[in-house]
Amino acid sequence: MLMRTSRTPAIILAALCLVFLAVFAYSADLLPERTAVHFGTGGQPNGWMSRSTYLLFMGALGIGLPLVFTVLALTGAIPARFFSLPHCEYWFAPEREQQTSAYIAAHMLSFACIWVLFFIGIQFLIIEANRITPVQLPMTGFVLLIGGFIAAVLWWTILLLHRFAKTGR
Repeated sequence: MLMRTSRTPAIILAALCLVFLAVFAYSADLLPERTAVHFGTGGQPNGWMSRSTYLLFMGALGIGLPLVFTVLALTGAIPARFFSLPHCEYWFAPEREQQTSAYIAAHMLSFACIWVLFFIGIQFLIIEANRITPVQLPMTGFVLLIGGFIAAVLWWTILLLHRFAKTGR
């Protein structure tokens, strides 16, 4: 049964997935056949993939994984017992279960948006790293991207916990 939820996160996610695909289509030819994909201390490359393997891998992580979780969220395929929320028994009581599930679905879509944005950023960093001679990850961009991702996930978590912190009793 498809769950009713806010359309806004779904529309934003769809738009971000289209941006992700456009970035991939545009940037595929910018990557060398042997692409540096993993970097160690100071941005030095220590892992490589073929361009085609990298694009498949990043596509699966950047769009495939968020879409799997989106389908699970929107179809209600994740049972309430798998959620560890404050006051779980209150929020999943029969009279509140549908509203709670709809909120969680919308919130999961919001996380999927954060995830896709993160992988768009990773793609740009990988392109830039492989254009530099010798290959090196731009550390300022990497730190900003990771910092932004962590801040977004923390904010997302705070919003989720705040929503379920009180029971309304």
